[in-house]
Amino acid sequence: MDPQRHIPASAGWEAWIPRLVRALVFITLGLIPLGILRLGFLPPDEALSHAAKAISGKSWQEILVMPKELTIDHQRGWHALLEAVFRTFHPTADTLVAAGAVAMFLLFSFSFFACRSRPEAVALMMVLSAVTIPGFVSRLMLGRPSLAAAASLVLLLSLWAPANRIGRLRPAFTVFLFASAVWIQGDYLLYLLPVAAFFTAGRIRQGLALTGCWVAGCALAAWLSGEPLAFWGQQARQIALSYNSSLPIRLLARDARPSGGDVSFLLTLAILLLFQKQLTGRWEKSRFLDPCFLLGVFGWILGFRAARFWLDWGLPAMMIWMAARIHTGLVWKSGYASWGRLAFAGLLCLALFLCFTGDLEERWTGNIAEPLLGREDKSLAEWLPGSGGIIYSIEPGVFYRTFYKNPDAPWRYVLGFEAGFMLPEDRSVLFDIQMRTLYDSFDVWARKMRAEDRLMIRGSSSAKPKIPLLEWHFAPDYRIWIGRVRRTRLPSLPAP
Repeated sequence: MDPQRHIPASAGWEAWIPRLVRALVFITLGLIPLGILRLGFLPPDEALSHAAKAISGKSWQEILVMPKELTIDHQRGWHALLEAVFRTFHPTADTLVAAGAVAMFLLFSFSFFACRSRPEAVALMMVLSAVTIPGFVSRLMLGRPSLAAAASLVLLLSLWAPANRIGRLRPAFTVFLFASAVWIQGDYLLYLLPVAAFFTAGRIRQGLALTGCWVAGCALAAWLSGEPLAFWGQQARQIALSYNSSLPIRLLARDARPSGGDVSFLLTLAILLLFQKQLTGRWEKSRFLDPCFLLGVFGWILGFRAARFWLDWGLPAMMIWMAARIHTGLVWKSGYASWGRLAFAGLLCLALFLCFTGDLEERWTGNIAEPLLGREDKSLAEWLPGSGGIIYSIEPGVFYRTFYKNPDAPWRYVLGFEAGFMLPEDRSVLFDIQMRTLYDSFDVWARKMRAEDRLMIRGSSSAKPKIPLLEWHFAPDYRIWIGRVRRTRLPSLPAP
């Protein structure tokens, strides 16, 4: 809370300063994603497949070659929302992806204002996070449903903060947050992390109440899935596949790989703590028993196993904790309705906008020139898969960009967003090629390919794949080799 919120009746124009500061921060956050999209940015991975799935109306079983027992969409809520937007407004694929990216950025950013901090405290917290954590800014524009789950986490922690006086409605809102987050993102078991943070902080009654809300919220999400009984087991299995420790690092999604620890961010937190102690003259040990801080520690430690624990759980919680430290400093150093506060907020918003929209290392324009392989290219007509065909590839990028360009195409993909969801025999081939560089393993796929199937390998025109069972065509605009079963078969090769 801000003890300086009282404004004398004689304040005049100064009475408008808090409102101007809030409006300035809100407008800046609203303009950031628009400034990024103006550069031509298009999310490079998961957002493409989410939009394509919504447009196609297909299930994952109709899109990917995957185990038949996985019948529940891991992110059903997010796809349902995209499908509703597509059916209602009929946007183009690019517009749907852009709308999802903007919505996730704004939802995550504005969720921090529920923490009852000064708006400029949130702005400064986001600037410091962007400067000290590589990839933080670009992650906010990836259009992934994990940002919706992170926003739900921020709202949940704010809802159960001691200063929040929402009262009897708190359990109902908490159940809604758990249900919506699990319905949109899945990973229902991981939502026990904030519950564990409350128990560790010694808030036993709140921990028990949160546990009950978690059970009710997950049950509601299971009912929304359409398969309430199968939901629990399948979601748990999909969580295990996403965090599969038996897979080599190279085959895991980028945020399923270990985190580097983000030491610069931790040093910034330490500096803020020392600054707060200097201002207040006391060391508030109770702050280290804050569930936000403890959840941040849990996420940071577990991040050494998979970065998602830190990026989706620990970091949002620690950002709340950081904003609270900044808020305390601002209360001590700047008046609630002072012109100095408005000047500081103006400079901070300028820094925030330039920091986020700056095309550092081509993070916003790096993939603009990369074309999407589509059926409208007549030169590829006979080299694309036939009806019921399968695209074999060792790169998720082939799936993302090809599926995005051809959402209604009558073929499937052997590799989608994660290797953990592949059939075991196909994953074994991928492992041999990626990790052991056994390129002869391509022959395993080549032997079972049908006339309607295709094998796609990125490369240069001078590096034709040495897989004699297939005939090849190089598409120079896409820098990709496309292989298909030879019209005239070569003599059978001996089995390896």
